[in-house]
Amino acid sequence: MAGTSLDGKGVADTVAILHPFTTFDDNSSTTTTRQARAYYANVWNAVIKNFEEHSILPAGKVTSDDVVWGGPIWRQIGRGYRTKSDDLLKKTVRERPLAPEKQQLVEKARSFYANFDFLDAYRSRSLQSS
Repeated sequence: MAGTSLDGKGVADTVAILHPFTTFDDNSSTTTTRQARAYYANVWNAVIKNFEEHSILPAGKVTSDDVVWGGPIWRQIGRGYRTKSDDLLKKTVRERPLAPEKQQLVEKARSFYANFDFLDAYRSRSLQSS
C-alpha cells in the first residue's frame, strides 16, 4: 500500500532509527524541562517559526501546544494523577486492614499503577472511598 517492501527486520531497523523509545520517566525532560535540547516546545516552536517564515502557517496563530498534545498530557498524567495515586495508595496502607473486596480493588489499582495507568489507578473507587 505504501510502496515499500520491508520485512520484519527492515521495520525494526526503521523504528530504531526514526523513533527511539524512552521510558515514561525519561519523557520528563522532553515535556517539562524547558532547557532540554529535545523539549517539545523548543523543537516545535522552531518548526512553526520556519513554517511561518515560508508562509506555510500564518504568523502567530499556531503554538507548540496546538501541534503536540504530549507535553500537557504527560504533565497531567505524569505529575498530576501519578502524585494523586501515590497519595491514595499510601492512605490505603495506613488504613489496614481492609475488607477483602476493598483489598482486591486496591490490588487492581496497584496493577493499573504498575502499568503506568495512573488515571485509572486514581479513579479507583476503592482508593477514593477507603
